[in-house]
Amino acid sequence: MAFNFTTPYPINGTLPNTTFPDNATDATPFGRIESLAMFEHATNGVIFGVTVISNGCALLALWQMKKRLTRMLKFITHLCIADIMVAIFSVMYLLIYKLTFLFYGGWFMCSLMSYLQLFVTYLSTNVLMMMAVDRYMAICHPMATYLTYMTVTTRVYIMIGTAYLVSALFAIPQLFIFGLLEVG
Repeated sequence: MAFNFTTPYPINGTLPNTTFPDNATDATPFGRIESLAMFEHATNGVIFGVTVISNGCALLALWQMKKRLTRMLKFITHLCIADIMVAIFSVMYLLIYKLTFLFYGGWFMCSLMSYLQLFVTYLSTNVLMMMAVDRYMAICHPMATYLTYMTVTTRVYIMIGTAYLVSALFAIPQLFIFGLLEVG
């Protein structure tokens, strides 16, 4: 029995070989074990919920004290935003894809979702890296801020903007690598 579906695998790649244990009685024709898939859905749902709620609470607390944000709190604000974006574009996308087992978005959406998944992963890492650079500058070169014409707030926003820009640039290859592959 042949199935015709669309999957977001690399354009020139192949579908992975799937092997089942002999006692896999609930395997579907698509090659997944439903009891294991339900556990995976529940796990992804819990990860999504905990990530959005915890980072949302942190953002709410930071928003309430927005007049008194230190430079570390500004970095933490953008780290919370990046983590919520990871939850939306990676975890929720994976949850929806695994539930439907089909991708209905078309070629453009496939490329865009691949791009966004890598962008938010890079963004979270780059914000952490910029936070570490800021801590290095504050500890090892505390007077450097006073020797430049740039204020501390300006430097923080430039570092955060750099994290967003570098993440966007490094994720660009995803737009060209991934596409749809008709399988059937």
